[in-house]
Amino acid sequence: DRDSAKEVKGYSKGAVDFIFKPLNEFILISKVKIFLELFKIKSGLEKLVRERTFELEKANADLSSTNARLRKIVETSQKLAACVEMQDFREKMLDEFISHLDASGGSFYQNEEAGFRRLSTVNQKEFPDYIPLESDENTILHQVLETGKPLLHAGTGVVFGSSSEPCLIFPVSDNTDRVSGILVLESKPKKPFTEQDKEIGAILMSYSSEVMVAVQAFDALRKSETHYRTLFEKANDAIFIVDIDTGRYLDANSAALTISGRTLAELKQRTLNDVVLKGGLEALAELKANQESVESEIVTYRRPDNSERIADQTIIPMSSSAAICIAKDITRDLEVEKQMRQSQKMESIGTLAGGIAHDFNNILTAIIGYTEMSLLNTPKDAPLRLNLQ
Repeated sequence: DRDSAKEVKGYSKGAVDFIFKPLNEFILISKVKIFLELFKIKSGLEKLVRERTFELEKANADLSSTNARLRKIVETSQKLAACVEMQDFREKMLDEFISHLDASGGSFYQNEEAGFRRLSTVNQKEFPDYIPLESDENTILHQVLETGKPLLHAGTGVVFGSSSEPCLIFPVSDNTDRVSGILVLESKPKKPFTEQDKEIGAILMSYSSEVMVAVQAFDALRKSETHYRTLFEKANDAIFIVDIDTGRYLDANSAALTISGRTLAELKQRTLNDVVLKGGLEALAELKANQESVESEIVTYRRPDNSERIADQTIIPMSSSAAICIAKDITRDLEVEKQMRQSQKMESIGTLAGGIAHDFNNILTAIIGYTEMSLLNTPKDAPLRLNLQ
């Protein structure tokens, strides 16, 4: 029945349409057709929503997995950045690549122009220690060198050496964008590498290459520092590093501690004039004014026990604020020189005395000889005999 109150009540219960009395067959059939069509549309939409929801969930899962792998790459970069030696870096990088890409093993090769030499390996048995760079430009290595991009090899045909195993090859670039090496990974037999593995590996290699440049620089700096410290400490001459403005000691080697008679801690509390008797700060002022080395001069080092050491000292500018004092201890040399001069003096006196004695002996020989001959011809009782004797 047409009744507004009933319609409101119907709507409140969830009704969406009504058929009013008296029943009209045409209206009934039309409304059934409309609702059947709406049901089909609704069912199709629900199916489409379910499919899209599934696809979205899968995409979200893939995205979540990718994000997790990317986060892991960042964490890996932080781990690699903690390395201070290239050998340690290469080994850790291999471990991280194997972990990220679920590889069975891998090797790191260094480019030696005529080929690649293996420097590090993890569970790797298939590839040789040295891979010569063949003249055929269609080989796998030439492709990697020319493109500078990773290569996914499915295992059909020989890669290099005698191996035809599935593998991933990543070029390693240095700070000049030159391919300085390659990283080769072997996939597990039941789980071959995918394109996504190659993409993830490429991102990881991008991070790793950046870190490697820093590690190489740090490693070179560390080796240079070690080399410098070795030369610095093992030098026979005393080496002091001093502040140009104040003359305060900043560093010193073992020979410097010996000549000064002080520990490094004690030296750092003193200036050049506290240790060298005179001319220390004046030499620094001359160096600062001319920005040139102060040529060698003889200086005296006063030790805490009041003993003295004589040194031949040269001051060289090291930077705008520091200078290097190189002092050669010549105390012993001076003593030896003094002894040598005394010895030469005595030798000269001896030579002079010997010459005089020789000349005098020549005179005496003549006197004694003629006297003895005269005595032979003089009677024993002659008064002259007593004078000759």
